[in-house]
Amino acid sequence: MREAIIILLIPTVALSGSLTVVGNESVPIGEVLTAAGSEAEPDVAAVERLYDLYGHLDAEVRLSADGGTLMIEEGPVYSLTAVSIAGEIPYAAKEVEKRLNVDRGDPLSVRTLERGLTAILESLRDDGYLEAGVDYEVNKNPGTGTADVTLDFRVGQLYTVGEIRFLGVGAFIEDELRHRMDTREGTRFSEAWLGADIISILDLYRENGYPNATAVPGNFVLARAFKAVDFTVYVDEGPKVVVGDIIISGNERTRDNVVRREFTLKPGEPYDVSDVRKSARRIYLLKYFAEPPDINVVDPANGVLEVNVKERRTYAISGALGYEPATEYASANLLGYVSASIHNLLGTGRDIDVGFSRPGENNLDADAAYREPWIGGVDLFARPEVEYRERATYRRVEGELTLGTRPLEGLTVAAGAGFGRVWETDPSRTVKAIGRAEYDTRDYFPNPRTGWEISIDAEGRFKEYYDDGFRDFVPAVELDGWRYFPITRNMTLAARGKAAGVFATRFTDDEYFYLGGPRDLRGFRNEQFPVSHYALGTLEYRFLVGRDGRLFVFADGAYRRRRSADGTDSGFELGYGAGFRAPTALGTYGVDFAVAAGDSPLDGKIHVTVTQEF
Repeated sequence: MREAIIILLIPTVALSGSLTVVGNESVPIGEVLTAAGSEAEPDVAAVERLYDLYGHLDAEVRLSADGGTLMIEEGPVYSLTAVSIAGEIPYAAKEVEKRLNVDRGDPLSVRTLERGLTAILESLRDDGYLEAGVDYEVNKNPGTGTADVTLDFRVGQLYTVGEIRFLGVGAFIEDELRHRMDTREGTRFSEAWLGADIISILDLYRENGYPNATAVPGNFVLARAFKAVDFTVYVDEGPKVVVGDIIISGNERTRDNVVRREFTLKPGEPYDVSDVRKSARRIYLLKYFAEPPDINVVDPANGVLEVNVKERRTYAISGALGYEPATEYASANLLGYVSASIHNLLGTGRDIDVGFSRPGENNLDADAAYREPWIGGVDLFARPEVEYRERATYRRVEGELTLGTRPLEGLTVAAGAGFGRVWETDPSRTVKAIGRAEYDTRDYFPNPRTGWEISIDAEGRFKEYYDDGFRDFVPAVELDGWRYFPITRNMTLAARGKAAGVFATRFTDDEYFYLGGPRDLRGFRNEQFPVSHYALGTLEYRFLVGRDGRLFVFADGAYRRRRSADGTDSGFELGYGAGFRAPTALGTYGVDFAVAAGDSPLDGKIHVTVTQEF
């Protein structure tokens, strides 16, 4: 208890073994002790240099007479007033300051300054200035607590690529290797380009059966008289590998054949790294695994490949509740839905989805779908689906069957036919042709940082009305796309564009799209706007919390248009809000709160979702 009181009363005292530090307020104590080194003989000069890095340019560090205490006077943190550049450098002054990552008026950290100078030198060397160097001087103004920095650059001469030699080349001629390189004789020498070229050379070997090939540049010679760099690329091809067997590991639920059939590289074919990468992506796109699999050659002599997968939970039950407060025109409303997804059924790669929802008063939706993959041993799937919809003015049931395949990595296409029937207002029957496409390059499906997610749905409906026998051809198309832009390691901007249109001679309630609610315009009542055409955009700024969680703010906007027998109605709607997704032991919880532009926060809409995976 006494020790706790001491810490509270004297926050600048930190103890570690027999060495005491007094006066430290702003530098992590662990770094102070590391810089000090030995407790018996602390390095005072090293500790002072540490404080310089944090901007305490006048810091004084003394050792007590008994040698057991470091006494520190930190002094002020100086702020930067100006950066002066001496010497010649092929960058503008503003670009130099930007790369330094120090702004005028901010505390001057020598650590940040040195990191910025290191980055500038690396950039200069990548640009061919191999002998570039820099000295810097910090000029302090103690009376004002400010400092300016003078940078003296020594760029030196620009080097180009001289002679490139290859040793160890056997499977290919040198010209084939040179063709893979951007680093060529007479061009600017760049370490970054050369590194990328080495990877390209290795890919050439790995695409042609040599997975263990190595290529190392060395024996660099600076020919100063010619301002050129000569070097040698040492190649070790390793044994050629022909695929003999593919072993699946890590799968407890998923059957081996479900993974193996996604492999584009077959036994008897030479090892090809491009096929291996494509296969890894195809396996991940099944969405049965937490990450792309590791694929390694474990027995080069016999061509044995091991595919190590990490399964994720693929059975899920989701539920959601939404609350819409009362308005002048509508009463308060409680919305809800529940759905169940059984993906990778019993490890066979089959999928089942069912859902039931109450999207509003007197409204009811129910749907079910099944997916049968790899029909006849080829990459062809069948997906039968049935849907029931009930609204105040009609009831509708639809069924469809689509067949699809995946012609390219991340791309799925499907086509099929369906039927439908409508009761009550404007009763009718429909047959339709269907075309669909999906494209998915997300890096992590539950919580992506980067990639695309696009879907296109087109239908041609042949519709006949029971009341008067009127027949109509009704085309409809819907496009929905997300693009994820990584900003930092933990921040992503998610942008969405969505548009749809239905084109009919006679518009009826069962043909309309419906905007509003948790799927699009989150600040509005569910299905508030029945429309024949719309264009919607969403911007969502996400802060990623761990692998599966996120906090976000968003804005949704949509232009809507409705054609009907009474004329045309159109408008633009805007809403904004915030939310989060949080994984817990009991499931993933999500909350969105959104308000329509011009409404009070008390009119905001709340949507709560819970997903339990098992």
